[in-house]
Amino acid sequence: MSLEVHVNTRGKLVPNPEEDEVQCIFWACQSDEKTNNTQDAVNSLQFGIIVLSADEAACRRMRQCTRSEVVEESSELDVMIRMVEVVRTFDPDVLTGFEVHGGSWGYLIERARHKYDLNLCDEFSRMKSDSHGRFGKNNDRWGFNTTSTIRITGRHMINIWRAMQNELNLLQYTMENVAWHLLHLRVPHYSWKTLTQWYKSGKPRDLSKLLRYYETRTRLDMKILEANELIPRTSEQARLLGVDFFSVFSRGSQFKVESIMFRIAKPENFMIVSPSKKQVGGQNALECLPLVMEPQSAFYTSPLVVLDFQSLYPSVMIAYNYCYSTFLGRIKDWRGTNKMGFSEYERQRGLLVLLQDYINIAPNGMMYVKADIRKSLLAKMLTEILETRVMVKSGMKKDTDDKTLQRLLNNRQLALKLLANVTYGYTSASFSGRMPCSEIADSIVQTGRETLERAIAYVHSVERWGAEVVYGDTDSMFVYLKGRTREQAFALGEEMARAITEMNPRPVKLKFEKVYQPCVLLAKKRYVGHKYESRLAAQPEFEAKGIETVRRDGTPAEQKMEEKALRLLFETADLSRVKRYFQQQCDKIMRGAVSVSDFCFAREPPHAR
Repeated sequence: MSLEVHVNTRGKLVPNPEEDEVQCIFWACQSDEKTNNTQDAVNSLQFGIIVLSADEAACRRMRQCTRSEVVEESSELDVMIRMVEVVRTFDPDVLTGFEVHGGSWGYLIERARHKYDLNLCDEFSRMKSDSHGRFGKNNDRWGFNTTSTIRITGRHMINIWRAMQNELNLLQYTMENVAWHLLHLRVPHYSWKTLTQWYKSGKPRDLSKLLRYYETRTRLDMKILEANELIPRTSEQARLLGVDFFSVFSRGSQFKVESIMFRIAKPENFMIVSPSKKQVGGQNALECLPLVMEPQSAFYTSPLVVLDFQSLYPSVMIAYNYCYSTFLGRIKDWRGTNKMGFSEYERQRGLLVLLQDYINIAPNGMMYVKADIRKSLLAKMLTEILETRVMVKSGMKKDTDDKTLQRLLNNRQLALKLLANVTYGYTSASFSGRMPCSEIADSIVQTGRETLERAIAYVHSVERWGAEVVYGDTDSMFVYLKGRTREQAFALGEEMARAITEMNPRPVKLKFEKVYQPCVLLAKKRYVGHKYESRLAAQPEFEAKGIETVRRDGTPAEQKMEEKALRLLFETADLSRVKRYFQQQCDKIMRGAVSVSDFCFAREPPHAR
């Protein structure tokens, strides 16, 4: 159920719940419930308006301008109580609004609290007698910055504006901008002053525009959530990870890793420890860093092959059996101590003699027992996750016509991918971690670094390839094949991937990803080029990473001009044409022949929270 509130403001001021009373409540409710004899949703989308009116005149005028159900109440308190009845009647699982604190549920709750000392959080809840609702920045500062401070027992509150900040890469997160980029709909924006004037004018035309504006907003709330698939994706993650719906939003990745780890640890009779903040702070510092090469900055006209290790850190943990449950300590004590995370590690006497043929030694000097003796918990967990993801993706290829199933399976494989990628982070979260272990984290990072270094050295050692690695970053490398054709680049790239995969233990796998031609390497994590992912690709795809065209801290004008200039450079290799294009754009700017919106962007100051 989405909700928008109309308030008559004082001049240019924005609504203030301590001063301005609620005039109208616009609500929309969407149901996915099915009837017994059909697969269609029952009354899938319903609208309603609750209006404050001392006489029936305002209500009568509204009924002439809209098909929605209009209900009038004589006092503001009665309007709020009627809204509580609507919520209890439809009993929605999810309450939403574009900006729930300023102009939706939050305004209603705050107004009721200030004016009437009424706790609407309890009234809206499904368990009024045992409600734990709360509201306000002071009660939930973290929620105010990340999700929503409104807690209503038995229902989920989704703040669409906050959710879209995590989902979309935009310069502005107004409803109008989100609707344009996500739904390709142009919707108007009116100031509070204009809306107040329309409401007070009493003219049918103005009232009709006001009603259409708010009804569009409540409908757009639903459409944005539907187009982004936020609720089905979150539901699938919750079901797959074994956590509740709201924890997918509000809890970090450690909570999700532990949810799976608990299920695997219990049958093995392992207990997961919970160190204090002081103990976590007392562990050894992280020592190892992933390999990020300084690129050879240049404009490359010959093919540049990108090779990428598939899920490198999870693969390393499986291949070398790194885990808390297989840890055997350091080869040699460091400063007279042998630590495992926050605790002192004491190895049983004679253990290394018994296991001497079954030990993996990590590059950072840590020892782990091989999988022949004990398969690690993390390896079991990650193997199941990666194998399940392969099965889900293969299932997606079979039944391509069933769009609902495709969406479900895609949401499932995304949840599995996320979980696999954050498992390394669980071991290395040295500040806020629940069970970090810097020794294991360093083993994973240093092994990943050596894997990439070996791959780079091998590429340089094969003379017939004539290849040069010009950039490497954590789990990928960019190989320059000077003077080769694109067809040859595909063949050589696949050959390199096969050869390096055979050098490494399973499941470490180097994957041929794409070919850039041409390409500009600027600096670490900043490059742009024409991308070809298959031999049959007739037209390349423009791809940029880390440069101004994809960053949020620039204006649309800058982004469009830079992207167009780069496209011209790649297509023609003629700098004079690029120069001419840029001069034309500067001339347009000087003449004022451009939209002001192309020079506007919004950014949240880092300390504003």
